[in-house]
Amino acid sequence: MSFFENLTYLATLGSSVLLLMLVFARRESVLTYRVLTATSLILISISIGLRWLSVGHPPILGTFEEVLAATASLLLFAFFLDKKGEFSRLSISAVILLLTYGLFFDQLKRPLVISELSLWVDFHVLFAWLCFGLYFFVFSAAVSTVLAKKANANQETYPTTTSLTKWLLGKGLLYGFFLQTIFFVIGAYYSSKLHGAWWVWDSVEYLFVISWLLYSVAIHGKLFFGWNESRTSWWIIGAFFSLLILYWGLIYFPWGTYHIFDMSIKVHFL
Repeated sequence: MSFFENLTYLATLGSSVLLLMLVFARRESVLTYRVLTATSLILISISIGLRWLSVGHPPILGTFEEVLAATASLLLFAFFLDKKGEFSRLSISAVILLLTYGLFFDQLKRPLVISELSLWVDFHVLFAWLCFGLYFFVFSAAVSTVLAKKANANQETYPTTTSLTKWLLGKGLLYGFFLQTIFFVIGAYYSSKLHGAWWVWDSVEYLFVISWLLYSVAIHGKLFFGWNESRTSWWIIGAFFSLLILYWGLIYFPWGTYHIFDMSIKVHFL
């Protein structure tokens, strides 16, 4: 990376660490949270922009670039959705873990292969990361709900379910599922242009379907079978961890795929 890319990346990490320290020390106000999340979002956006300009494509190739996109998505929802920082401990911790994780991977700038030089790929990836960001906060709401039930069972004091938590476990879950479906449809359409078939039994495709079905079960259980918030929350937590394993762990699995995630770790093939 260039000097300024490194500077903005590390500044994002530093800003996030400062915010997390204030959160755990209980010295942050809503204004402080908003200012620091906005600062981190601006910094990571500058880092993405500088890399985009220098390499000629959005951050879609390699684990390091995926970390940039995932961090930006989390900070975007932290600023515009979680305005009061209700889930700041989880979200900012995740940002710090992501940025730290990214430092261990190859940061070389590589051009896209011919099959990835398409706006369909760009939008496919965009909706994927928006889905990830929203699903993370749905997961945070689920964790909050489970902890609240456990605290009440032990007759401890715990904040009542907030309107944001209820929204995330309801409409937020549904909107995340829509985003997940949209990015799959875009990918399937581009596959039809690239391979002549909407479905080619690539490992990424059937692993995605597992994740998609897990979230669909949570939605159907809540809407049609009267699942309470606790049961829905446990299912959401399981679905999110499966998402992390099925996607973030893919580079470590021996399965072949025409999706290229990180060439420095392994070359993917169909």
